[in-house]
Amino acid sequence: MGLGLPRNGSPAGSSPAPTLKAGGCDMGRHHSRGGGLLNSQRRGPRGIAVLITDRGRQGPPRPALLAGLKRGDLVIFRDYDAPDRLVLGRLWRQLTRARGIGLLVAGDLRLALALDADGQHLPGHRLRRPEIRRLPRPLPASAAVHDRRDLVRARRRGAELLLISPVLPTRSHPGARVLGPLRFRALARQADRPVVALGGMDRSRLRQLSPCRNLTGFAAIDAFRRAGYSGGATAASTSFSSQRLDS
Repeated sequence: MGLGLPRNGSPAGSSPAPTLKAGGCDMGRHHSRGGGLLNSQRRGPRGIAVLITDRGRQGPPRPALLAGLKRGDLVIFRDYDAPDRLVLGRLWRQLTRARGIGLLVAGDLRLALALDADGQHLPGHRLRRPEIRRLPRPLPASAAVHDRRDLVRARRRGAELLLISPVLPTRSHPGARVLGPLRFRALARQADRPVVALGGMDRSRLRQLSPCRNLTGFAAIDAFRRAGYSGGATAASTSFSSQRLDS
């Protein structure tokens, strides 16, 4: 089963190495293909929201963390080093299933299958392993993209959803060079599938990135920590006005 995301181009895993081309930035001009988990995905500036788990910053899995998500949104279960990762994953599976939210498991296909997850997420180091030529097909996948080379790898491996980061400064990678709005848009418009903005993001900043071709939503860790989150700015976010547009 696919993620039900709108896509252009050929089926997952079957396209040749892409040639990246510059193009206009034009919000929402994907072509819908098929149904599935995100069949009811909302268009416009909201798009989808993706919660990335981090028990150290968010605390244990609980319904309050999903207060800012709607049916058809996603949770990416990370927490790679948790000794009780299977137990944590089962809790997230229970919470997401009750709310109609999709669950993707990062970096572990076997765990994703064991949890009956809706998909897998490929972190950057997985994309860069030369022995990985194509994705296993039991589950659809999202992928982390930080630059043009990652974008090419993710497309070759048939990832259906691309998380492009870091757009703005982020607690996850303090001091790391950020893409900034212009470079983010340049990567996003070269994808032939939906992309999600990650790094210092919330819904208000998602709106500031629009219009942008293929932009589908935002992902965050800290933005969902407060119960009842409604999309306001977070302390970890930096305003677009303070960012160099050529960064």
